[in-house]
Amino acid sequence: MFQELRVIASVYRGLISILREEGLSSALLSDKIGINVETLTAPLVELSLEQVTTLWELGYGVRGPIIGIDAAKRIRLVDFQDIGVFLTATENVGELLKQLDNYSPLFSNVMEINVVETLTGIELTLSYNATVPLVCERLDFLALSTVVLVSQYLDSPLCLSAAESIRQQPIETGHWDNAFGVKVKWGAKVTRLTVARSETCKPVLTRNEQLKKELQLLLNQRLRKGLKAHPADEIRTTMMKQMVTQVPTINSVADAMHISPRTLQRRLSAGDASFSDLLLELRKDMAKNYITLGLSTSDIAERLGYTDVPSFNRAFKRWEGMTPSQYSKRLDK
Repeated sequence: MFQELRVIASVYRGLISILREEGLSSALLSDKIGINVETLTAPLVELSLEQVTTLWELGYGVRGPIIGIDAAKRIRLVDFQDIGVFLTATENVGELLKQLDNYSPLFSNVMEINVVETLTGIELTLSYNATVPLVCERLDFLALSTVVLVSQYLDSPLCLSAAESIRQQPIETGHWDNAFGVKVKWGAKVTRLTVARSETCKPVLTRNEQLKKELQLLLNQRLRKGLKAHPADEIRTTMMKQMVTQVPTINSVADAMHISPRTLQRRLSAGDASFSDLLLELRKDMAKNYITLGLSTSDIAERLGYTDVPSFNRAFKRWEGMTPSQYSKRLDK
């Protein structure tokens, strides 16, 4: 059900080029993801979430945990096609970031971008909601992409005043500090970028008020069309947020969404979903993500609400056909 989302293929142009440099031919890549990679930069070509996941897994396999940063360094706003052109026509950094927030609902069942204006500047918090192995690498990509994209249209690079990551601190931190231009804080609850007010006032060199007005109508139509999300998307997102501190129940999720348990059940039925299936799927996703982050089996079992480690190990083996430790070793290969 959650694999139905499709994303603009051209965004992954840089990732494809890295894979080619590492010796993976176009023919092999095309076979792996089930689409001719030579067409990925063409307008309207899209990839499924499963195809995107395959690309990231291939990237991780050849570059390891630095792949998010390597891919982000090659990204361009025009890779986002009409959305990217619209953003390049905005007046300054602050407006560009706010517009990015306005259109984040287009991607809400995959990722969440929240832009908050503070007294000292703007804060961007980033998170993933869908089935996303290698979540840290994708957050690296998303976070650094913001810096890279904005900097391309300024007379000097965008400077962050702070950067935080949910990633546990790596042995070598220099790659990340250099990429973000500021010392990264590790092990944070969310991935967050902070842009000082002095930076938000920087003018965008390609600003064009008339072009912005013309594209605004087109993007508003796209936004309205794209907001037809699956009925269970909001429920699953709420469950994921609660999973950080408790095992979600129908009552706790309904309460957080300010609806009755009966209304929540009706929404699930409308999407041909069940609460127990969503919880099982969420536990599977989070277990794999936590293993990727390097958390211990006991810590993961506790976070996911299992009474003991053996119970979690048995559940994980039913899902993946291997134990958590075997899954972790496979990732390290």
